[in-house]
Amino acid sequence: MSIKQRYLILSYFYAPVTSARAFRWASLAEYWAGQGHQVDVVCAWEPGLERQETRNGVNVYRVNADLQERIRSFYKRGNSAPSKIQSQQSDSRGGGRQIRSFLRWFFFKVYLPLQWPDGGFLWRSPALRQARDLVQKMPYDALISVSPHFTAHLVGLDLCRDLPHLHWLVDNGDPFWFRDIEPPNNQQLYRRLNRRAERNVFQRAKVITVTTRQTQAIYATHFPESASKLSVIPPLLSPLNREDSSEPFFPQDDKLRLVFAGQMYGAVRRPEFLLRLFSALLKTPLGARLELHFIGNVSLSSDAFQTYPELLDEKIFLHGSVSRSRAMQAMREAAVLVNVGNKTSYQLPSKVVEYASLGKPILNLAHILHDSSSEFFSAYPAALCLTDEDESGVPTEAHLHAVYQFISSPPPPIDAAWLRNWLQPYQLESISAAYQQLLFQVFSSNTTP
Repeated sequence: MSIKQRYLILSYFYAPVTSARAFRWASLAEYWAGQGHQVDVVCAWEPGLERQETRNGVNVYRVNADLQERIRSFYKRGNSAPSKIQSQQSDSRGGGRQIRSFLRWFFFKVYLPLQWPDGGFLWRSPALRQARDLVQKMPYDALISVSPHFTAHLVGLDLCRDLPHLHWLVDNGDPFWFRDIEPPNNQQLYRRLNRRAERNVFQRAKVITVTTRQTQAIYATHFPESASKLSVIPPLLSPLNREDSSEPFFPQDDKLRLVFAGQMYGAVRRPEFLLRLFSALLKTPLGARLELHFIGNVSLSSDAFQTYPELLDEKIFLHGSVSRSRAMQAMREAAVLVNVGNKTSYQLPSKVVEYASLGKPILNLAHILHDSSSEFFSAYPAALCLTDEDESGVPTEAHLHAVYQFISSPPPPIDAAWLRNWLQPYQLESISAAYQQLLFQVFSSNTTP
């Protein structure tokens, strides 16, 4: 659109915080700002970040709840307690430890299990205050709320109740009410409330975007009154993929490095199938040259790695979270990139597009038959997709043979022109155009939800 617009984005996560949706919307916001649009973002404050700044042309407002600030401040002071507590408690170090221990127990065992709708619940009130202040000063053309967390949509709902003229786009990074594996809250307590809240959000919104056709189909079935508002906009290929790193990630040697980049979880994505497969590969003639590297947070699946203590730091390496550019460098140097699919059919890991952009051999391990990653890689000529069909997590001889052949005789290089054309729908320009086309349709309509 040639007309300059004013966008207000509500997103709990925003760059430089490490989150797929944070990078997605930072890329879009900065791209729009570069086109001359005004883009303001209300997000959560994290220690070490500015409360307010203009970041690459985007006005960023970071807010947090007083309770969360006090808890952080209390832990940061170490063993010193707040003055009111000091007047009632012993000055001993043991007293301070007991108070902190109690607060930790209460917060994680009592407060968090009762939280609603998700981990961003404390952010709702300060975010709404900041958004209301901005809306009073600026007539925005569009409001965009981003999940996770769903709390951002509730802030948008509150705001639109006050100002029904706002054009509201709801962007769902992850489903909310029907997410049964690693749900956002206590499903026994809140499942009906979750469904009702999401239905209210959808009914008020002008446009709803999701990442996969599977998610769109589920929502259209359960919220048929909002089906016409649903659109699919796929994962974004980060502009960082075009950056060059001057420093190698791995030593220059003859090792064959399998690299997984991303996050492991407690239920939805776990490494057992991959670890067992790799352990079996070590017994093949390739074993002496093989290494398996994990780039990203795998702490939620740490129990799986403890099964292989003799391989850790010898054959299996856990690098933890690294910068995005360093992660990309590790992926460039890999002999094979490894993707582990989700145990849900409706979620697509955003990193699959980054993997494909490198044109390297990709091993995709699926937990379920209708794996969204397997569907994505079905058109990619250098991918091997295997499924743990009986969900045992134990690779078969056929699995082992297929992977051995894939590593020892890798597929030929992918034609660069073909790859660029195939990835076009995931480029920043294409993703931006998809969102702006939806917004343009809203701007051109005088109907209300």
